Amino acid sequence: MDCNGDAGRSICTKPMADSSDLAGWLDELFTALDLAGKINLMGLSYGGYLAALYGLHFPSRLRKTVLLAPGEILRARPRKTPAGCGGAGEAVG
Repeated sequence: MDCNGDAGRSICTKPMADSSDLAGWLDELFTALDLAGKINLMGLSYGGYLAALYGLHFPSRLRKTVLLAPGEILRARPRKTPAGCGGAGEAVG
């Protein structure tokens, strides 16, 4: 899986305005993959940030989460990302 806005085959069809859009995109992906019940999620670097972000937005879908050197900091106060399909620099509140 490659992230929207990064190099790869994914095509951004809807701009992501903030972290909740990123978490929602991951949830849509896991649903499309037919991952029923609670899942184990591991992320390294930016993937660690995404795994933590997903856990904050959808804790009931996770059984375990492993974060290996998460590449972003989750802040207490949210801030918006620039317009587009990115979201890597966006913080979570």
